[in-house]
Amino acid sequence: MLLRIQGDERLRNRAADEMNFIEGALWSESGAGTNAIGTAVAAP
Repeated sequence: MLLRIQGDERLRNRAADEMNFIEGALWSESGAGTNAIGTAVAAP
């Protein structure tokens, strides 16, 4: 789950609109499929 997102406000808004990249969104491998965030969390 994304807890905090930092960066340029325009980029954060675009990411939220285009791919549900918002605080509270579930980005685990099982929840969102293979993705960089889920892979980083799942890696030992």
